[in-house]
Amino acid sequence: MNIEDLKKQFKGELLLPEDKGYGFPDAWNLYATKVKPAFIAIPKSLSDIQELVKFAKANNVHVTARAGGHSMYSVRDGAITVDMRNFKDVHVDQNTGIVTCQTGLLLKELDAKTAPWHIPVGVIGHTGFGLIIGGGFGWTSRKYGFSVDNVIEAKIVTADGQVKTCNKKENPDLFWAILGAGSNMGILVEYKIQAHKMEKVTVNALAWPLSKEIVEKLHHFQVSHHQDRDLTTYVFLTIDKGNYVTIIQSLYFGSAEELKKMYEPLMQLSPNIVVPCLEMPLAKANCLLDDKLGSAWWYLTPVSCGHESDKCIPSDVIELMVENFKKVPTDSGALMAIEQRGGKPKDVAMDATAHPHRYHDFDIVLVYGSKEENKTVVDLTRSTREIIKEGLAKHGKLWKGLYNNMNSTAFNIRAEEAFLSNLPRIRQVKQKYDPTGVFLGNVDLNV
Repeated sequence: MNIEDLKKQFKGELLLPEDKGYGFPDAWNLYATKVKPAFIAIPKSLSDIQELVKFAKANNVHVTARAGGHSMYSVRDGAITVDMRNFKDVHVDQNTGIVTCQTGLLLKELDAKTAPWHIPVGVIGHTGFGLIIGGGFGWTSRKYGFSVDNVIEAKIVTADGQVKTCNKKENPDLFWAILGAGSNMGILVEYKIQAHKMEKVTVNALAWPLSKEIVEKLHHFQVSHHQDRDLTTYVFLTIDKGNYVTIIQSLYFGSAEELKKMYEPLMQLSPNIVVPCLEMPLAKANCLLDDKLGSAWWYLTPVSCGHESDKCIPSDVIELMVENFKKVPTDSGALMAIEQRGGKPKDVAMDATAHPHRYHDFDIVLVYGSKEENKTVVDLTRSTREIIKEGLAKHGKLWKGLYNNMNSTAFNIRAEEAFLSNLPRIRQVKQKYDPTGVFLGNVDLNV
């Protein structure tokens, strides 16, 4: 089959390099504007996806799937990009909260269609639903688990062009691999997921000029409330109007009065910005960071840490974080976050899903961005990550794995880090269902 044959059968849109509309000029990560896929396919139907996969296999071309485009690896040089933007159907069983949804949705679109039922996934509304494929952690995951922990069934187009329904009884090996390594196994077209009723949550934020002392006290607040799964707190080092600042932001399953009381010790630290405790729908809370993390050249890299007996990030590591963040140009979109993990995901065995990262307590995430491609920012992202890693390792608090949804141009996560002891089993499933390596995921399996 050649490209002309494919065009005759394909009901959607095919964009070749010479065609108007080829490319992703409005991508969240502008890295996508540099990449030159073989062509971009925008399917309208399941049969379109099947024909694309058959074409790719016959012509020895790789395939990637793209939803919201946050993943730097949803677009690859020389590969076919399957843009899932037309696959947005959603059905909610209002009695059980089981959501059946297609995979081209943005999280804010999904939230709007499922409310008051919600799936635990993400912290940014314009993230694509592909986040689930890599595990799926969000504001509500400490209470309800990873996204993959709530998946009941999935439909996927595999390398033979067939549509396979996968659950614990039907194709259980493939179902297991989809829950963390799905982008390596095929084109996911539909999920059946258990959602949870979340009518309202309470959020708030406080801000101070950036200092090691304030970051340390905010982190200790995170640790002191770590066993409370109704509360998830992030500490941000960021830049506001040319100034280095620290922000603490929480999402709480409880009343504004209860959260206000928890925050009383922090109010005594005299924050210069106070966003009062507000009760709001979860769909709105999930979009509060959208404007801060808009379209740019983004360089992401995570460092995972924690220890059962002492969860605190050591004082000298926090000092390193602050010192190195202040090297970031003040006109960049830089952000460093101490993301609180733990909670419900730790109740599940590491090998229950392909996604293994359950037992650490915090992620230190570097999200450095600029409006123009900037090698200085890339180099700073890499060097800061290594400095923080060394500091944590010295205290025995460096978690050995990395969340593969954070893979980026600044640091390429290896399969051994992304999947840990689950990797051999994932490779076996890959060999069974995609022996010639048609599909490229967030992390290359090297099989």
